[in-house]
Amino acid sequence: MNRDALIVGINKYPFFKVNGKVQNLTTPANDAEKIAHILETKGEFRVRRLPVKLREGNHQIDSDSTLNKQELQDAIGQLFNPEGENAPHTALLYFIGHGLREVSYGVTEGFLATSDVNPGRNQWGVRLKWLRELLQKSPVKEQIIWLDCCYAGELFNFTEADLGTGNKEQTRFFIAASREYELAEANVFSRTLLAGLNPNNYPEGLVNNDTLISYLKEHLKNAPQQPIFANPSQQILLTGTQGETIFTRIDGDCPYKGLLFFDVDDADYFYGRERLTQELIDKVQVGKANFLAVLGVSGSGKSSLLRAGLIYQLQHKDRLPQTQSWKIGIFTPGEKPLDSLAIAFLEKEWTDGQRYEELQKVKRAIDKGATRFADYINVSQAPRTLLIVDQFEEVFTVCKSPQDRNHFITTLLGALPETGDKLCLIFAMRDDFLGKCAAYQELATLIQSNLLMVTPMNEGELRDAIEKPATKLGRKVEHNLIDVILKDLRVESSGEETSEAEPGLLPLLSYTLEQLWYRQTLNWLRLESYNELGGVRKTLENLADAAYKKLFEREQRIADRIFIKLTNLGEGTPDTRKQVSMDTLVSSGESEEVVKRVVQKLADARLIVTHNLSVPDSSKSQEKKNIIVIDVAHEALIRYWGRLQELLENNRDAIRTEGKIQTAAEEWEDKGKSQDYLLTGLRLGEAEEFLQDESKIVPLSVLAKELIEESRKESDRLELEQKRRRRNTIFGLTGGLLGALLLAGISGWQWRQAQIGQIEALSTSSKALFSTDPIASLIDGLKAAKKLKQTFGANTDVKAKVRFALLQAVYSIRENNLLENHKGNVNDIAFSPDGKYFASVGGDGTLRLWNSEGKEIKVWWGDNARLLQMSFSPDGKLIALADENGMIKLWSVPQERIVKSFTGEKTTKGYFGYQNQVTCLNFSPDGKIIVSASSNGVIKLWNLNGKEIRTIKGHDKRLINVKFSNDGKIIGSASSNGVIKLWDLNGKEILTQKNEQVKQLNSIYFIPNSSGTVWSFAGGQDGVLRLWDTEDKLIGEFPKSNDSLKKQFSGISSVHLNFNSDTLNKADQMTFAVGYNDGTVRIWRAGEFTTLGKHKNIVNSIKFSNDGKIIASASDDGTIKIWNLDRPKPYSFIGYQGDIGVDRFLHFSRNGKIIITGTVKLATHKNIIRVWKMGSVRSTFFITREHRLASLDFSSKGEKIALGFENGVVKIFNLEGQELAGINKGESPVNSLKFSPDGKTIVFGSSDGTVKVWNIGSQKLRVLGKHNGGSVQSVNFSPDGKIIASGGGDSTIKVWNLEGKELYTLKGHISGVNSISFSPDGKIIASAGNNDKIIKLWSIKGQEIGTLWGHDSRINSLSFDLSGKMLVSGGGGKVKLWLLGDSTPITLVSSPSSDESTTQFSLYGNKLASNVLYKADEYNNAKAKMWDLKIDTLQSQGCYWIYNYLKNNPNLGKQERQICEGVKESAHAIFEQGIKEAKEGNISEAVAKFKKASEISPGLVVDPEKEAIYIRASTLFDLAADKLLSPGWKDIEGVDTILTQATKLELMIGTLNFNYEERARDLLIRGLLKQVQLSSAQKYGLIAAMPDWKNSIDSLMKQMLFPSAYHICWVGTIYSHASEALDACDKIVEFEPEPGRFRGIRGMARAMNSDFEGAIEDFEANIDWINNDKTKTKYTQESLDKLRQLRKSWIDELRAGKNPIKSLKPEEIEKMSQIRLK
Repeated sequence: MNRDALIVGINKYPFFKVNGKVQNLTTPANDAEKIAHILETKGEFRVRRLPVKLREGNHQIDSDSTLNKQELQDAIGQLFNPEGENAPHTALLYFIGHGLREVSYGVTEGFLATSDVNPGRNQWGVRLKWLRELLQKSPVKEQIIWLDCCYAGELFNFTEADLGTGNKEQTRFFIAASREYELAEANVFSRTLLAGLNPNNYPEGLVNNDTLISYLKEHLKNAPQQPIFANPSQQILLTGTQGETIFTRIDGDCPYKGLLFFDVDDADYFYGRERLTQELIDKVQVGKANFLAVLGVSGSGKSSLLRAGLIYQLQHKDRLPQTQSWKIGIFTPGEKPLDSLAIAFLEKEWTDGQRYEELQKVKRAIDKGATRFADYINVSQAPRTLLIVDQFEEVFTVCKSPQDRNHFITTLLGALPETGDKLCLIFAMRDDFLGKCAAYQELATLIQSNLLMVTPMNEGELRDAIEKPATKLGRKVEHNLIDVILKDLRVESSGEETSEAEPGLLPLLSYTLEQLWYRQTLNWLRLESYNELGGVRKTLENLADAAYKKLFEREQRIADRIFIKLTNLGEGTPDTRKQVSMDTLVSSGESEEVVKRVVQKLADARLIVTHNLSVPDSSKSQEKKNIIVIDVAHEALIRYWGRLQELLENNRDAIRTEGKIQTAAEEWEDKGKSQDYLLTGLRLGEAEEFLQDESKIVPLSVLAKELIEESRKESDRLELEQKRRRRNTIFGLTGGLLGALLLAGISGWQWRQAQIGQIEALSTSSKALFSTDPIASLIDGLKAAKKLKQTFGANTDVKAKVRFALLQAVYSIRENNLLENHKGNVNDIAFSPDGKYFASVGGDGTLRLWNSEGKEIKVWWGDNARLLQMSFSPDGKLIALADENGMIKLWSVPQERIVKSFTGEKTTKGYFGYQNQVTCLNFSPDGKIIVSASSNGVIKLWNLNGKEIRTIKGHDKRLINVKFSNDGKIIGSASSNGVIKLWDLNGKEILTQKNEQVKQLNSIYFIPNSSGTVWSFAGGQDGVLRLWDTEDKLIGEFPKSNDSLKKQFSGISSVHLNFNSDTLNKADQMTFAVGYNDGTVRIWRAGEFTTLGKHKNIVNSIKFSNDGKIIASASDDGTIKIWNLDRPKPYSFIGYQGDIGVDRFLHFSRNGKIIITGTVKLATHKNIIRVWKMGSVRSTFFITREHRLASLDFSSKGEKIALGFENGVVKIFNLEGQELAGINKGESPVNSLKFSPDGKTIVFGSSDGTVKVWNIGSQKLRVLGKHNGGSVQSVNFSPDGKIIASGGGDSTIKVWNLEGKELYTLKGHISGVNSISFSPDGKIIASAGNNDKIIKLWSIKGQEIGTLWGHDSRINSLSFDLSGKMLVSGGGGKVKLWLLGDSTPITLVSSPSSDESTTQFSLYGNKLASNVLYKADEYNNAKAKMWDLKIDTLQSQGCYWIYNYLKNNPNLGKQERQICEGVKESAHAIFEQGIKEAKEGNISEAVAKFKKASEISPGLVVDPEKEAIYIRASTLFDLAADKLLSPGWKDIEGVDTILTQATKLELMIGTLNFNYEERARDLLIRGLLKQVQLSSAQKYGLIAAMPDWKNSIDSLMKQMLFPSAYHICWVGTIYSHASEALDACDKIVEFEPEPGRFRGIRGMARAMNSDFEGAIEDFEANIDWINNDKTKTKYTQESLDKLRQLRKSWIDELRAGKNPIKSLKPEEIEKMSQIRLK
């Protein structure tokens, strides 16, 4: 790096006179010469002096000479802007002399005075303005100007000069000896500057810009003039102690190799392996063993040890006799190890002809085997041939030919005994591949007896490897840096003992040291730079990520493909690298130019290496062939780069599939592209399916595509030929007309096949895309469904694939809309206060407004500054914006323009971007004040005119959140280091809270209705969200630190609390949305995290809509995603009925119109059997008290139900609960039972291990057979009824005929078999294991045909659909749907704290039902769910879901927009809307919705009016139950009104349960389920512990019994159900807190039941209560008098034998009975 300095010292000013006296100076020349000398000798500057003279052969500044303006201006110009490309890296101007200042009409300008200045004649010297313009155009990287003259500060008056900071490419360091209005005293500044530049005055012996300024400030603090400085953020080395300071870098020399190995030429810098090198030398001596295995972990340095260690010492240091004459070859096996072995014998200096001839010789010798190869070695003139096979594991990983692998190993090992000491072999290999060598006995024996392990380096060796290479080139390494590196490598000293480094980290260390070399500061490798890089374990990943992000999106896709091609997937071993040629990459579908550009960028980033390989062209004698070979720089990149690991993991199956196709293609090419090697059948189908996904990450080569195309042509030709032969044989068709018809048929068939191919491709694409792009997945699924409707003749396989893909997309999707209009990162989003629209701001400088449908309704383009933050005013009329320049702008929503701008905090632009930016801003609740926070910890208050009201300082770190309390009297602020402060509006600090465990805070909240309690959200980089209150108390941790979920979460980037939630004061039950650094979006609610989906980059902002039903997230990927929490969901056909217990059983009737469920009551062991008719959310039920229910089944015709009990009893009932038949022949529980297809026989399995058959109508049981251990858990009939299968606790499935003969036993499970299901055609048996968590598929002949993995706990049930193509399984809180032939299932339900018990398809496969153990889940507290699987329904649901996306997204094409044309509106969506209306009490609107849904899907709702009333009644009942259990509840009349309404509604539709105890228990359970402070497990644990309702929870039951009984009594009585309500009336009298108060109600019930005497008694008691003094204090006297008179009149009529109640209408009774509170 060139360093030039211009030193100017002018003494003579002959024309510059003041009061007639010439103003010459005496010291400048002398001072300037001293400055020049020290810069020249201590700073290695090339110094030019002006004015100059030659004295004794040396240039010196001439004190007697003059210097004119032109000479000085030319010299300055040549310094900072020289001609050509000879600009120095550093240019320094030092001027000492006069300085002048001209003021003209208020304009001031400064000058450097030259000898010819004469102000009287308007001659002023060199203009500082011209100097500024010169600097702006100058190419010099480091610009230094020091001015020691009067008025030198004028240099700083040009604000546009960007003085002192410069851009990222330039650094400027300016010093002025005086301010712009000051004179400069002689010798004051120059003398101090000279001392400041002397490195001997500093302990380090170094002077840079920072140390110089510190020195000047300290020594001039009492001087009459004060210098001013413009100091850059980067350091500039000025002078140093000679011999220790190097100012220029040795070009091309970096002693560290990064991810590359040390080669022979790098041996000068190879330290730390001297001991192992000597061991190698000792072992390869002549006369010792001729074989050596060098083993070590990947990254232990084997390649460097062999090259820079062993080979260098043998060839250049003569460490053994005659080693310079040895022939030494080192190579890696690669894909073709035999060719690599042959090439290893070629010398670089040979001519091409010589190389070709020798290659043919050695190839022939190798081809002939070990003996001929030994002959080749023996005739060599070299006394010894040392062959080193580096990365020997490639023979197992990269070499795909077993024949080549065997030949390679046997040739080398076979030659050893025939060559004596002429041949020595070294195999260097990763130790984890040692097991692969066991297949070669001779090799394994040799390794065992000739092994050298490359062990980790110890502390001393590591210190040498770190420090000595740098020292050799004159650099220094901070000792504390070495200590920290050793600590990061897990090297620890304990006395004289030191631990070794963690294995495999040497590449990371070398890469980090290389990066430190390029970041050295003042020729020191410093700890600060090391920490900035991220340390040994993070440097590679951080820099690899940075290099990847610099690529364009298209380039990133190509880079992904390159890295996949360069990786060889391990089979039971770690993934390894492999070399590929450039041709292989170019053939992947991209142009050669683009691929080469990406390869070059990756190579520049040192992530990959390339080299030209010149090999003889076997097809052209005497000619060479050049190929470009590419390789990963080191396998450490594969092991330690998280992004590459994720890429490989996500595409592992696809990579393997592509590999199989590529291998087949190469084999086809090797065989001359023979038809015999084309793909057929399943192999062709798999390849074609993969080809449809070609645009994704793993593309096929040109050769592979050609193979598939030719295979398809041949397959079509053979099929067409076969059809022609068949038709000609059957019909004997001849003649032109019939021939034309045949051709037309073929054409139609081909079109249909093409359509089916497209449908299958779209289905496959839909399934593959779901995890990364759910909306695209849904669109492809909808396209497939649309094409399916347009295509005649699609088989069940195709339909099943479409249905499967749509099911996943429709029922699992959360993403509702995708907004892509921003042209850069989206930084913040906010919903308007009225919730009608939301706004976003981004890096493209725009503010965008969107309506609720996601349509962009307004764009405001700013002034090119990035917009960072935003906030709505409370009235929604203003939006406050903060940009990167520190400006706050108020944008008027009505006027659609900026109405005010003001500076929030002055920003400066440094190396890391803008500093002191506004990080948050918010309005006060009244909208009159704005509070802003900035990155320097300052809070400011502003009025709406932009006037600063107050500045508040108290934080010392970046502020991340600031907001007003709900009453606007307190301000809360939070900084990134975990400090929370509360302030009053005057800026007085009220409270400080420091959370020591918090490394990053995301948000601070004032929780409403909680006395202003502040809750802080600390989002950690460990992915854990922590909640703290103002008392520094940890309130919640999500997930828990020890939760396994934590490992799946990246760092948290944004959080938002749902203020619409009713659980704000209960930390563990809050609902909040969380965004993560990796782009993931999750929601925490009901005590669990749910992953909604993912952006491609970090989530910058996340917000709930005002109603809490929508989440919007904004990301650096430039998108806004809308997540609808009311996703498409299964129909909750079983509404909550108070059946707390175990819902073990669920079965469809054969026609799919009825479902039965069985519940075992936890408290009483009563069994409730419910019958559900499709089209109603209500059920009929009957109760059995036989014993605890153990099994249940529905007859095929749907008219009978079989129940099996734990006492061994089996009974049959009709749907009304009437017992039809029964049998009791044992005490063993009936675990499973099944009707035969004809309904005449039942088979059941018992805990005693027996399988029994009962012919219904007889009392005889026949034992079919027995399992040898454990109980029988599952039995089933084959569809034809001729075979029975049973699954037992002995882990076997036994198959029997009806006579009891055991046909065969299936073994494969390692635990009990819980469920068995036959496919509809009877050809496949599916079985589900208990503890082994697997599903096995068997042929009907007893052969195992597959295993399905996917459940993580026991599987309780299995069921095939009608087509036999789909299988559903349930267990462990999950319902999974499988497509046979596809090993990846769809998870329809995943609820960790519940247990999905039973799953079943309806007969026709268009419905799927499941039920739940123990947990009332998110679907309206439903205990069972049903999925409608009809493709039409799925289509309509999918189209309903993405309607807004299709309508408003501007990036969609015509085809996408039209995919929903002709699709009917979703009946289920309308049905859900009806449920919503009914819950809110809009009965007529709900009825209309239900009717409309039934028109689209007949039978969906049988009785719309009754359904609407039932839903409303149930909702009111839930609400009342919640209030009755709420702490501090006092609104008695409110609950009374709610329960009265609910009871009336239930009575209207005949669902009112007059058993007040049952109803009270139902109320209690509903209330408990609503009490969110209990987890689901706690709720059910509490209930399960109550064997006796009355005794165990007496207080809670009393709380529920009374209101339950009261409303049954009251409503039942006045609405003509007095007889059913009388028990309830007795109960309220028993419980009444004020004697006589409720006797009036019971009196009416008794009168309605003709008990006149009892009624009179009750009315008289009620009059006594009315006359009570305590009663009179509560109610008005007028209302009490009316009620007393009414009661007396009723008593008189009853005594007269009349019944006054029966003639009254309910409304009249209610009106008469009203009494008003005072």
